[in-house]
Amino acid sequence: MSKIVLVAANISKEFQNFLQKKAYTICTCENYSEIDADKIISVVTSTKIIINKKFINAHKNLQWVARLGSGLEIIDVDYCKTKNIFVCNSPKGIAQSVAEHALAMLIALQKNIVHSHTQVTNNLWIREPNRGWELEGKTIGLIGYGNTAQAFAKLLSVFSVSVLAYDINWNTTMPLFANTQKSTLKNIYAKADIVSYHVPLLQSTENYYDASNFAKQHILINTSRGLVCQTNQILTGLKTKHIIGACLDVLDFENQQPFNLKNQKHLSNLLKFNCIITPHIAGYSHNAIGKMCAELQQHLSMYFSSKM
Repeated sequence: MSKIVLVAANISKEFQNFLQKKAYTICTCENYSEIDADKIISVVTSTKIIINKKFINAHKNLQWVARLGSGLEIIDVDYCKTKNIFVCNSPKGIAQSVAEHALAMLIALQKNIVHSHTQVTNNLWIREPNRGWELEGKTIGLIGYGNTAQAFAKLLSVFSVSVLAYDINWNTTMPLFANTQKSTLKNIYAKADIVSYHVPLLQSTENYYDASNFAKQHILINTSRGLVCQTNQILTGLKTKHIIGACLDVLDFENQQPFNLKNQKHLSNLLKFNCIITPHIAGYSHNAIGKMCAELQQHLSMYFSSKM
């Protein structure tokens, strides 16, 4: 049987060469419809293809699925296990990119950079209302402390801030930097001036964020998944001033494109407040593509070796 891998993601040249050296023929989404489903024995995807029961049952000879990125909610991992399909992802590959993006949005928000730049492009030179705030002295809560949050904490270690890190699956291998300490959710809710979410989308994390849980007015950062911090909750927090600013790379309605009227209204309502919103690009740097591909290549090399 011909070894065909369906590649529904941007992958590096090095990763392409690796697959071809393993005698795989690469099939892209553009010519996917021309290929017999039974001939596709592997998939590399980002978010373009959902690997659910229907897909798996239609592709009866699947052997492995590689996720370019971290979130596994687009793959029915449990069903893959019943079919003996190997699944791997690349959370380390995007960590630095997402961490830098979160920090960039936070500083831009604190310093009114986007707002004041827009004014200057409109020939307005307004100083006093654009007076910014420093990070020094702030307490930053990280909810979820995996690869991305750890990279963010490392970046924050050069600032004079206190970082409180919480993870439901805490383990002793998680690094703590000079200004970072293990925390409880209750402690973060009580002390955080800034809260950043770094959790996978699970049933337990859907609609996880509730502005009213926090004792202090705070800045919200979400680079995880839109359904973790849902728009209605964010708007409520902004209106009640529990949230004094939001940095959002993900939205709960981002996949419904083109935006319908309801979602256009949600977006315009968010932008009436002190928000910076980017189109789910935090982990999409040019560097991250290569890093994620290298990580997948490492996982697959181990998988192939185990089959020899």
